[in-house]
Amino acid sequence: MGWNSWNYFAGKVTDKDIRDTAGLLVSTGMRDAGYVYVNIDDTWEGERDATGKIHSNENPEKYYSVAEVANLGETTEPEIVFLHDASVNGAVTASVDYGFHGWVIHHNSDIWALTTMVGGDPCWADWPASPVLKGAAEFALDLLVPDELGRLVTSPSTSPENHFIDPKSGSRVAVSRGSTMDMALVRQLFENTIAASKALGVDADLRAKLEATLPKLLLFQIGSQGQLQEWSSDFKEWEPTHRHSSHLVSVWPLDQITPSQPEFFAAARVSEDLRKSGGYHPDKAGMWAACSKATRL
Repeated sequence: MGWNSWNYFAGKVTDKDIRDTAGLLVSTGMRDAGYVYVNIDDTWEGERDATGKIHSNENPEKYYSVAEVANLGETTEPEIVFLHDASVNGAVTASVDYGFHGWVIHHNSDIWALTTMVGGDPCWADWPASPVLKGAAEFALDLLVPDELGRLVTSPSTSPENHFIDPKSGSRVAVSRGSTMDMALVRQLFENTIAASKALGVDADLRAKLEATLPKLLLFQIGSQGQLQEWSSDFKEWEPTHRHSSHLVSVWPLDQITPSQPEFFAAARVSEDLRKSGGYHPDKAGMWAACSKATRL
């Protein structure tokens, strides 16, 4: 049973049912096909020739973001093993496909830690994800470019898996630069890498470069509807009630936007409310809880 199934069961199960089932789902990686990362189908079908896919823009947060706080830390071991393998493969992808330092993994991976691009709509297929600290930070530094105001933004950039309307042509577009999700993840990555460098007493040169880059990153912005902007410009969404709220990663599972920033916190609430009934229920539940509206779904 996949996370999509919760859209059907929402309102028909208790909080305990959800917690118990989430624990079982994330634990499947401890036994299926010999200790592997949970994929989009929730389990690997068969042995090492399994064809299940890992979607890096959503599977990690759906399965593993609550593992540590739910006292299921041991279930994250398959994720750690997978990320190690991906960082090795991804160093080749970063060098060959981008000419960048560090490493990268794209949207679609598998049991062998595939890191190259795949075909498909750019709103999801071209999204690069880089979750291991030092190499990921090095790749992100190379991915940043200055915009017309001198702010550093990721380019190219998408907001998985939504599109916006091009203000000039009126056509549906996925790729721009400096999406809010990208900037939130890069900011968190740099902060975490800096903290790790200080704690371990290593990589002082990289730490200095990250510290100098952080203040130049594009900040959060509030759009014309009072919402947290999804892209660097206040584009009109092609699908306002899209199932993903990627730009709200800054609220949940990260905590870059909290009640201590009332304007952005209120804008995040507006953004989630504008999604209306769209979205996966576990995502919406987590985001509404982070927005201090735990009864909303």
